[in-house]
Amino acid sequence: MFQVLPHDYKGVTCFRANAPRDRSRTIPVTAMPFIVGAGVLPKKWGPPESKVYVADEQKSRHPFSFVNPANFNDAMLATAARMTLKNAWKKCSTRRYQASGRVVSLRSLLLALKHRSGTDPELFRSLTLHCERLEKVCVDLDEEDAKTKAVEAASIAKTIAAPLVKQRQQQQQQQQQQQQQRVVRVKRPQLRMKQPNCAMVQAVTVYMAKLSKIKLETAKIPTDLGECNTLLTMSPKYRLDTCLPVIRRVADHAISTRRLSATATDALLFFQSPQLPEMIAEFLAVHSASGAVATSRHPLGRSIRLAMFLNAVQAQGTAAESTCIQSAKSAYRQYSQAWSASNRSRSARVVKQFWDIEILILVVEVLDKIHANAIKYWGTTITETTAAGFQALILEHNSCRVIQRKAELKRLIVGCRSYRRFQLETIFTAKFALLTGIRPMGFIAIDLLSANQWEARVNNSRRPEVESALVRYDSKTWLFSRCDGKGSRSGAAAPKERSGLWTRDPLIHSRGKLADLLPLLEEVWQGQKILATDDNAQRQRSYVTNGGVKVSESLYTKRRPSKFFVDGDGKKIFAPPYALPQNGNGIEGTPQNGEGGTFSGLFTSDISALFTGLQVGFAKIYRYKLDTAIKLAELNVSSNARAIASRWKSPLKLTVYDFRRAKSTSVLAALDAARAWRAAGGGETIVHALREIVDNSLRLSDHGEQVARSFYLQTTPAESSQLLEDAMKIMSDGPSKFTVLDFTGDVEKQCKLSHRMVGWRTMARLAREGKILWAPVPPTSPSSCWRWSWMLVVLVVLVAVIKNKIL
Repeated sequence: MFQVLPHDYKGVTCFRANAPRDRSRTIPVTAMPFIVGAGVLPKKWGPPESKVYVADEQKSRHPFSFVNPANFNDAMLATAARMTLKNAWKKCSTRRYQASGRVVSLRSLLLALKHRSGTDPELFRSLTLHCERLEKVCVDLDEEDAKTKAVEAASIAKTIAAPLVKQRQQQQQQQQQQQQQRVVRVKRPQLRMKQPNCAMVQAVTVYMAKLSKIKLETAKIPTDLGECNTLLTMSPKYRLDTCLPVIRRVADHAISTRRLSATATDALLFFQSPQLPEMIAEFLAVHSASGAVATSRHPLGRSIRLAMFLNAVQAQGTAAESTCIQSAKSAYRQYSQAWSASNRSRSARVVKQFWDIEILILVVEVLDKIHANAIKYWGTTITETTAAGFQALILEHNSCRVIQRKAELKRLIVGCRSYRRFQLETIFTAKFALLTGIRPMGFIAIDLLSANQWEARVNNSRRPEVESALVRYDSKTWLFSRCDGKGSRSGAAAPKERSGLWTRDPLIHSRGKLADLLPLLEEVWQGQKILATDDNAQRQRSYVTNGGVKVSESLYTKRRPSKFFVDGDGKKIFAPPYALPQNGNGIEGTPQNGEGGTFSGLFTSDISALFTGLQVGFAKIYRYKLDTAIKLAELNVSSNARAIASRWKSPLKLTVYDFRRAKSTSVLAALDAARAWRAAGGGETIVHALREIVDNSLRLSDHGEQVARSFYLQTTPAESSQLLEDAMKIMSDGPSKFTVLDFTGDVEKQCKLSHRMVGWRTMARLAREGKILWAPVPPTSPSSCWRWSWMLVVLVVLVAVIKNKIL
């Protein structure tokens, strides 16, 4: 195939072509006569001849690398190319087309421009964007061609197989009649699938795949059935992955109880059976009888309910419509019972609270001190190595022939990666989670961008609908922006830059909410580049998706290659990003729920290993043996932080969700405490101030107050009922008993007391920081101290002047 594409580049005609002897996909190409004729490149321009370019060209293996059609080694493609090129040339020039004109793919041309000195940066950038656009166009055209061929093949197959299909339908009708007349004897069911590969289970699998592709937006929903908003938010693949495993188990269980025949090949015998509600009930009953807890039946009932809803929609207008609707209603009732039992089971659980925001601040204090003494543990060379210096280390290591020096360089390379991974995945993650309270999926969705990359993501005056980005404008100005599709629909709404978090305000240069992270953000900027550099000193961030080639700018990368992220040659890329939920990376086969749980699990194991090892000396991290073991006794931290770190034992775990729960708990408990303070006669303004802090905190954590109070608030009603009495005691005795705790004694008792007083302690901390005005706790922020110092100086001067006048 060699066809003209409708989109040209500055007058250069582009084409869509198969690679030689490869009909699986097409790529955008052009020819040098078209490029020279349009004046994009000079007449005598040619690809560079440097060794670096030749090596990159051999490595990338782009098809059509400045090659004559006669050298395609594909006669059919060469003939099509010559005819298409000549016809296209006649439309743009009166001269004769040179048959020896070289054909080049846009990717090969970009590679040559990259290595050619004197290339116009604007030309390279615009050609890159045009190449990516045409690659998407080629993918869409490939899909249309595949669908057309499939329709043609199905039409031919239908003509050939019509007699066989008629005979099979007659056999299925006979089997269905026999099945309805059969007396079914129910046996004790089994939980494991006994016949996962039988004909009936396979037929159910195929039919369930058909049901998952129903377009509910335009489908006619039965009036008695109502709506199912959950299915509207799910992709066809997500529906299939959610429903298919459970429906297969129900069908297999029905076969075990002899309600279905294993040899039947008609899935309607299962989906349109009047006995389907009984099959579902028996399956859930056996699951309960096996000793499984009620919370494990909740997802089973949900999957069955969704599948039965789709089945009822599919049966609309058929003779089995009434039966399928009754099955769907029965499935919903059984799902409701499982849901209620699951909620009761969750309420009966005894959950022990280990963390609150004030304790986590002490944990971060220990981490900060370790990071501040990084030179002691990793050495100056490793901690001061930049991204460019790291590439130089790798190149020197690869070319070194002295064994001892090579070993030293290898240790430095491992040390740099160890330090930067500790800095990013432990220090930065903990501090950022403490500040924002975002979930693990929010972390792996963050992109690290420069200001130019951030501005380049504007398309048609809009940014991507779902995007989180950490943007570097300069060494002192950073932006964290979250675009979750919930912004204002008004055309006059404020831009996302106005609603993001800044290290400093870009207009008035005031201190922003990210100001405390500023030194660390600059280190993360270098560290991410180091972690993305492979053993050949290359940063290969491109991977193949369903829609073409995509460049990953993800802040967090996995520690091992992933089978989902491969380059154009099918090789796994180095340091791939984490898979996003709902096929967010554009790759089929990735986990539907994403890999946020994987990221959180690694963070938990790293933190646990670090704090457990601090007691005796933590000597090795990420395959690197530290110069000096990290010991808690040698860290210059507060006594409370030392006590919390000493508390760490193997059962104790810290997850990203612990930060999220603690942050929501702290602000909500502080709001409740402020209301109790108001009820005790303490004033109204503090409630309004806490209300504003709660709204900002929950907006950043991406959940509402109702959700936070239902699923994240860790204070109990009994504790909340004592807040008014606490407020009275604070007014009479002062706040020290409620806000100042000493963990050096009985640490577990003090932790429980901290959980009990978390609202008052949060109010005291906010008052000390100057964020709210609370009379019992004066502000101690630098600006407040500066103001009081100046007032004292003025007072002393006035006293001196008065004394001089008197004398």
